[in-house]
Amino acid sequence: FSLGQNYPNPFNGQTNIEFTLERASNIVVRIYSNTGQHVRTLVNAYLAAGRYTLVWDGRDDNGYKAASGNFHYQLEVGKYSKTRQLTLLK
Repeated sequence: FSLGQNYPNPFNGQTNIEFTLERASNIVVRIYSNTGQHVRTLVNAYLAAGRYTLVWDGRDDNGYKAASGNFHYQLEVGKYSKTRQLTLLK
């Protein structure tokens, strides 16, 4: 699998996160604060092989706007994971 860099980055409003699965898999994509606190789960599902784009609107799981700063997004596919950094500006 592959995990692309979000765009735009830095962002204000929303950003796109692209990833590709080589085969159908259970996947989880989560956003974490720079201190490692869970902010949002974007997807937790079984997906077919293919290319996907998720949109993060800068909100947490409760719908509140996250503060400006650096965040990490992580794609978990089975026992493997990849993480990248993004920046939210207001």
